[in-house]
Amino acid sequence: MTRHPPLQGGVNFRDFGGYATADGGRVKRKKLYRSGHLAGLTTDDHAHVDELGIDLVCDFRTDWEDKGFPTRLPAHIQQRVVRFNIWPKTARTAEAMVEALIKGTASEAEIYESQNVVYREFIRDFAPAYAEMFRHIVAAKGRPVLIHCAGGKDRTGVGAALIKIALGVPEDAVHEDYLLTNQDEDLARFIYKLAEKGAAMAGVSDKAEVDAAFTRFSRLFGARTDSLRAAFEAIHAQAGSFDGYLRDALKLDDADREKLRGWYLE
Repeated sequence: MTRHPPLQGGVNFRDFGGYATADGGRVKRKKLYRSGHLAGLTTDDHAHVDELGIDLVCDFRTDWEDKGFPTRLPAHIQQRVVRFNIWPKTARTAEAMVEALIKGTASEAEIYESQNVVYREFIRDFAPAYAEMFRHIVAAKGRPVLIHCAGGKDRTGVGAALIKIALGVPEDAVHEDYLLTNQDEDLARFIYKLAEKGAAMAGVSDKAEVDAAFTRFSRLFGARTDSLRAAFEAIHAQAGSFDGYLRDALKLDDADREKLRGWYLE
């Protein structure tokens, strides 16, 4: 069974069910979806999305991001979009990071670490937003849910990780799902455009130079396990354990976790 609905204008859109839990269960397919922005969905895409039966859309982007790339969903699903406005104070756009690299104001190592800092901020500063995500998912009572941001990697990656952890999926499988982003063709196209911009800033246009920049930027802007590990380390530093973070920071009690497991596991 494919994880990816046949969407022409989707970005990193996939089902993140199917993973085994530590106690022998399995996350149901066709219940939990993750994606990048939804601005490019076509009329045909709307028909495919409609078939998924999505009852809740958690949009982690800011209002200004939605103005630039407005969500386009079937009207009855559009009414079920909840905005969370997650943007860490140290976050920079990919374009800004490329400019910093080209101008020499930041090294690759500094970009790597800055991204890891952002993941720690997700855990420390945006626990109320992820707590609200869980409240809405619990209220959906097992109906299909979509979570998304701009690229479907960072804010969404943390959200999907927290959901899988709450359902009992082992950490290695959480990383496995996170890294599937690197196989997304839309992400590759986006990174190639960044490589073209970077090459232009550097005053070169040779395809070999652009391809070299693409290889370099793919390491920088793809999903990296060290970023998600930084988030997990922040969880343990703050709460001592995943269970403690879910309970104390995200206000997800045992009763609600059991509800989620009953609805989303088989």
